[in-house]
Amino acid sequence: MNRRLCPFLLLPLLFPCAMRLHASNDWPCWRGPGQNGVAADIAAATGAIATNGVRPIWTSEPILSERDGGYGSPVVAGGKVYVYCCWRTKHPVEYRIVREENLADIGVRRPAALSDARHAEIEAARVSQERKDVGPDELDGWMERWSAQHLTPEERKAPGVAQYTLDRLRRGEGALPIETLETLASIIDKKFESEAALDAWAASSGIDPMLWRRQIRSKIPDYERTEEDVLFCLDAENGKTLWKYSQPSRSTRWSSSTTPCVAGGGVFFLGAQCTAYGLDAATGAERWKTPIAGPTVAGNGCNSSFAFADGKLFVMAGRLVALDAGTGKTLWECKEVTGFSSSPVIWRNAGKTFVICGESRRCAVDAATGKIAWRVPTPGQSTPAVSGDIMAIGHGHGLIAYRLSPQGAEKIAETDKGGSKGGSPIAAGNRIYSGTFEAACLDTTSGSLLWTAHRGLDGYSSGALANGRLWCLGKGNLLAIDPETGKELARTRVDFLKCGSPAFANGKIFVRTRKGITCYDPGAKPSNL
Repeated sequence: MNRRLCPFLLLPLLFPCAMRLHASNDWPCWRGPGQNGVAADIAAATGAIATNGVRPIWTSEPILSERDGGYGSPVVAGGKVYVYCCWRTKHPVEYRIVREENLADIGVRRPAALSDARHAEIEAARVSQERKDVGPDELDGWMERWSAQHLTPEERKAPGVAQYTLDRLRRGEGALPIETLETLASIIDKKFESEAALDAWAASSGIDPMLWRRQIRSKIPDYERTEEDVLFCLDAENGKTLWKYSQPSRSTRWSSSTTPCVAGGGVFFLGAQCTAYGLDAATGAERWKTPIAGPTVAGNGCNSSFAFADGKLFVMAGRLVALDAGTGKTLWECKEVTGFSSSPVIWRNAGKTFVICGESRRCAVDAATGKIAWRVPTPGQSTPAVSGDIMAIGHGHGLIAYRLSPQGAEKIAETDKGGSKGGSPIAAGNRIYSGTFEAACLDTTSGSLLWTAHRGLDGYSSGALANGRLWCLGKGNLLAIDPETGKELARTRVDFLKCGSPAFANGKIFVRTRKGITCYDPGAKPSNL
């Protein structure tokens, strides 16, 4: 690689404070040591990678994922790997109950705020030839564009309208009739003593028997479930479990996707019911436990991850909450900043610490007082990435770069390439990268799109810059990409967990798969696989 042409290799010189957050090349929190997708050893290229990819050297014990364990990502600090799991246990039952979350799996009900005219437009679009021609990798982008073009701002804000629109468009010709969904809604929380009793009700309800057999009955569970908030601590050298911490909990149908944060000898995470935990990072001993749930309930789980600065922890729990990292005491709340899915990011300027956070709009909040310094409307709900005074936002239609100051955020560059369904972009010096939907590189100085490649990347998993390469997850592969050209250098077949993002520490790559954690080391020999 031509080092003269790689400005991100100068990051340790440009931003030394970010690189000194941890003594070693750790990945201690969501999005890495600078919370911007850039590894501490960014410039330490490990040499050529075989075109068939990096090699696994260990895999952990089984760790549940997706709806049975959540979508959180691993972090690495002090020779240990930490990962949160909302562990779901299923208990078989004879009776059957249709609950609201089961109906949501079958189809979203029409919201009262949706007009007949707009509903007819949505129904026509979902069965249109245009919808049929959209490939699986393009579907999310097409739905977002259709919604942006056809729904008014008032409709997008109305309860349930955006969710309903995306659900109908995604299901296409397979969407159930509205009348069928309303019939099913009439038995929410009603207990049927057996599956036969439920089948008898369906036969008398007027629901199409074929739809019942093919699309509905399998979505009604034959079990009750219990959940636990579980934190795993693994040995980074061999993947062996060192300890586990668990507490009873309860999740939504999607479970939770929080990622731990390691700082000051502690490890911190947010449980499925918005309980904040502080543990000893070495032993797993509980230091404190603080419920921080607010009046608003997370429909898709508590997915925000802690940021740490100046002895404080910051997290989105319907509003921005600041805790004392030593005691777990709530220091302040900022109710004007809302959200559950994105995570706060630390930004320092002229000796002052700000928390960048929020979803439909990003706010700079004084870390000491909780007062808002400024706010700027921004699309999407992904976590921003900050490098120096540059903030990157990924959304359903591309990338945006802002220049930050204590007075506000000024848009300086934008492209309709790249983008995100929920994954975070990468900010490195004067360049921002997309590692979701499609890989892309935007120069914030000139405003030029330098390259774009590899459409079909996972829209929720975040990429990273590490070991001199851009790493992305998509189509069942971990891709190594030249950050200067977008050229693919290697690919590794990986059963990665969608929504999860890899961690990079001490030259190794830690990926949460659907079955656990796997560690990869370019050029290493496998140990226990």
